[in-house]
Amino acid sequence: MANDGSGLLGLSSPGSGLPDRDTAILWFRKGLRLHDNPALLAACGLDENGNEVDDESNKPGRSSRRHRTGFTKASEILPSDSAENDPAATNTAVNYNTAFSKAEPISDSSKNLYIAARDSTATSAIRQLCPVFVLDPWFLAPDPSAPSPGSTRVGINRIRFLLDCLKDLNSQLKARGSRLILVKGDPTVVIPKLVKQCGAKRLCFEFDTEPYALARDGKIKAVMQEAGVEVVTPVSHTVFDPAEVIRMNGGKPPLTYQAFCKRVGQPSPPVGPAPDKLPPLPPDLVGWGTLPGGRIKAETEEAAGDARNCDHIEVFEVPALSDLGYSDAEASPEEDVTPFRGGETEALCRLDDCLSRTKWVKEFEKPKGDPSALTPPATTVLSPYLKFGCLSSRLMYARIQEVLARVPGHTKPPVSLLGQLLWREFFYTASFGTPNFDRMQGSAICRQIPWKEDSELLAAWRDARTGFPWIDAIMVQLQQWGWMHHLARHCVACFLTRGDLLVHWELGRDVFDRLLIDSDWAINNGNWLWLSASAFFSQYHRIYSPITFGKKYDPSGKFVRHFLPVLKDMPAQYIYEPWTAPLAVQRRAKCILGKDYPLPIVDHAEASKRCRDVMGTAYAANRLAANAGAVGNRSATATSTASRGSVSTAPGRVGGHRAVPEMAAIEGDRPTNRTRRAGSTGEGERGEGKLGVTKKKQKMIDDIFHGKKAHKDD
Repeated sequence: MANDGSGLLGLSSPGSGLPDRDTAILWFRKGLRLHDNPALLAACGLDENGNEVDDESNKPGRSSRRHRTGFTKASEILPSDSAENDPAATNTAVNYNTAFSKAEPISDSSKNLYIAARDSTATSAIRQLCPVFVLDPWFLAPDPSAPSPGSTRVGINRIRFLLDCLKDLNSQLKARGSRLILVKGDPTVVIPKLVKQCGAKRLCFEFDTEPYALARDGKIKAVMQEAGVEVVTPVSHTVFDPAEVIRMNGGKPPLTYQAFCKRVGQPSPPVGPAPDKLPPLPPDLVGWGTLPGGRIKAETEEAAGDARNCDHIEVFEVPALSDLGYSDAEASPEEDVTPFRGGETEALCRLDDCLSRTKWVKEFEKPKGDPSALTPPATTVLSPYLKFGCLSSRLMYARIQEVLARVPGHTKPPVSLLGQLLWREFFYTASFGTPNFDRMQGSAICRQIPWKEDSELLAAWRDARTGFPWIDAIMVQLQQWGWMHHLARHCVACFLTRGDLLVHWELGRDVFDRLLIDSDWAINNGNWLWLSASAFFSQYHRIYSPITFGKKYDPSGKFVRHFLPVLKDMPAQYIYEPWTAPLAVQRRAKCILGKDYPLPIVDHAEASKRCRDVMGTAYAANRLAANAGAVGNRSATATSTASRGSVSTAPGRVGGHRAVPEMAAIEGDRPTNRTRRAGSTGEGERGEGKLGVTKKKQKMIDDIFHGKKAHKDD
């Protein structure tokens, strides 16, 4: 297969001069850990048990996904397949007589088996190993949609967390005789260049299900294939292989939690530990020192010449925030308010701490968490570590099983601690098999709703200026911590969309994507679809009150006072609705409404009624169009891997509102960006056009939105 890129990069084909150094490149992306890392083992020439792999299986140009599936169809007793059971709003205990509750617990001490990897006696069959992380400049480019000029596409908290992860990973690699190499640039360019520089015969990285990653990795694999370089991409970011779940479900993703659980069997267990001694770096990278700002320089003229031969690849040590262009005030704030630090070491300590509270694990029930809890938070806060792969979801799953095996009468999925991991798996599978999962336009599962794109309302919500202290305090927590409790996320997402403001869920999703340290493409989009009642959940009339919900957990308003100090002296009876306080009370509290703290941007009672009316009308329009047979062919949801994440090319309008901006799903290595992906049309199999919506359906929806047809609310 011809590939102009390989020729430009100068990669040779098998037998044409590519140095035979038994060198492998281990490309770290999300799996920023050494435990349960099959890509690491493959890069060392070892199987999942740490045994040397026969080189006969590693033919030049071979591409493989080495992983354990462990899929055996489970016999399960499950509730109905209703998709309308909000896991955050129901405390129904489900009797899951499944592989989830009966899986064999880990027999060895998990701490010795998975954490103390240095005790491994495994040897490496690869003579040279280059562990690399690619720092994509796109991350740090100015975001035109950010609240202030010059703000980067990824918030500082997530960048700080990432740098923590890289520092910890580098430290662990150094303890094993290696080092993390950071290169700067477009991965589709610098990875092939590095392969050429090192003369690598194998490239290993963790399989990634996100649309951007699939396209990026496909380009790199094509270049590697032509160069005769083996590519190994094990599935290890999830407990189950999403592609296998889809296959077990007849080629389409299960779109309810219950259906998902019926299609999976035994989880994939963690693989063996990393070798205690890793192969050395390729000689081209040995002896490089550090320049100010974290840049690597060659210690010798010869090494400098090698760098020039590699087209000036910029190689770095793990940089500081100031090296990445952040101001001193941003990089070293007077008060460090972010309580979470990244890295595998921290992740495993947090996991140990959580699971040491056996009673807490046994009784964990998601809807009963306290969103106002500060220290410690009312949940594990392991989501950012799972997002970056500092913590293996397979290890976490196995460790939870080990605890539950000792405590009969524990809670069950979907509300249990184990159930939360399964929700993660559910959204990963749904997103992997659903084209346009990250948008309303062109999606087979997303309801068409006439959302607003009101920049003023969005800015007030984003910048904590809604005038509702509970909502504003949560948004300040997001800005400062980069994290908030899942029920807090539910409250602010509901308020922005179907609860009060009727602003497009994609706009809220983008704010979360930029600011959350645990922003995960599949989960972030899945939750916004759910919470806006656009998919998965249809009880749009169930609204989180921005006044009474927080009061239920924190009557004194401690959470609000912490994040909104302007209200710290407001009496408890007014803390959640300070606009009701008499002027004399406001003066004593040194907080005058409309001056020191904003008045509410909407009347909640009126706004929520208006939202219910619009949602009811939209639901009726979608039902009518579906009953008329005008909806796009839903079987196109999972027709092929190549179609996953395709982007519609026309913005379109629904009911007089601009329905959807053009978006591109690239979180993972790049967050969501409003760009059109080349070659994508979003057209359904039946040729319904770029939106997957026929003119007939569009007219029906428009007529109902304009009151031309009668309808009934749900």
